[in-house]
Amino acid sequence: MEKQYYFIPKLIVILFIYTSMSIEITYNEHRPSVIREAIQTITLSPKIFINTKTFQKKYITIHPKINNTLTLKDLKICKQYWGKNYTFNIKMLSNAHPELANKILTDPMYQKFGVACLIPAFRDILEKQTYWEITSIQGSRGEIKLFKHKDISYYFKPFQDCIEKKVLKKINQLKISPSVIVWGNYLVEKGVQGENISSMARDKKLLPAQVGEIVGTTLGELFKRGIIYLDKSFPGNIHLSHIFIEKNSGKVKIIDFGNIIINDRNLSNEENKTISNTISSIFSIPKNEAEKLSFYDVAEKNKNAVLFELKIFYSSSSIDEQFITIKNTKEFIAARAAYEKAYQAAITDHKKISSLKYEIQKSHPKLPRVKPITISNALHIKISI
Repeated sequence: MEKQYYFIPKLIVILFIYTSMSIEITYNEHRPSVIREAIQTITLSPKIFINTKTFQKKYITIHPKINNTLTLKDLKICKQYWGKNYTFNIKMLSNAHPELANKILTDPMYQKFGVACLIPAFRDILEKQTYWEITSIQGSRGEIKLFKHKDISYYFKPFQDCIEKKVLKKINQLKISPSVIVWGNYLVEKGVQGENISSMARDKKLLPAQVGEIVGTTLGELFKRGIIYLDKSFPGNIHLSHIFIEKNSGKVKIIDFGNIIINDRNLSNEENKTISNTISSIFSIPKNEAEKLSFYDVAEKNKNAVLFELKIFYSSSSIDEQFITIKNTKEFIAARAAYEKAYQAAITDHKKISSLKYEIQKSHPKLPRVKPITISNALHIKISI
């Protein structure tokens, strides 16, 4: 027959006795503990019986005389047990390192944030704030975890492919993207405090020529460094939604390098295969055709795709079930011409992305407002000239 222990919430000290182990829990408002947090998850009546064996099994397993502080060495050991889809093999860890597994399970941050807190640099960031709003976003690479505190945000996500992982160091050296923490097959990317150029263009905060300069400079500089920042076929809007203007500095920042290819003679078979698959997916062409395209060919296809996308963006649009109709007005014709001229010039001007700077200002009153385009079961694009 199992022993049961009487518990009154107002007790200051509770003594659990199970076999030969005793644990003393001090219930102190100013010094919260893991055990106290676990107890608080139970809805207590004025009088309740708690079975220690059931409590330990369901909520937490305690081993006495273990320091619960996770060190950098601990987190490096844990790195070996990460899996896909944010999984962590605690069972394998407990077989090899039982004390470390117990430290993980009893770690308040692990209970709150999961595997995200096992990334050393990100753990330090999470500890600085008492509250984080965590949401899941579905993207092309699968689920992305968004951690947000007021206007501070971080995107915790797996690498899209081996090419993104390979090129990230080079991207960081350019200082054109937010800070990125890399840990195994995952990364944590800091969100940009500012607006993307898509919303700025729609709200008339950027002129068409400025948008053309930003996008053209981005493609031009990356191409010179052996990188093609691919855009999906319409209505992808990757370059519009992934390029930001920082609120305070006015600098141009680029996020998410999941759709890129690189010019490198020392690529592995896996990397070459990944590039071919990406080209095939982006441009909707067979894989055998994608393999024949040169780096320059892909750059030209991408440049034309982006130009076409922005021509549609700078047009008034109406949508029915099967057609997107592009109507021309003098204002939008002028906007497209200004954009295209700046875009073509910027690609060959040899400017650096880091040299661009813009103010997030009020709307330009004379610029026609661009309506966001959404598509529902669209089969064709019809352009009226």
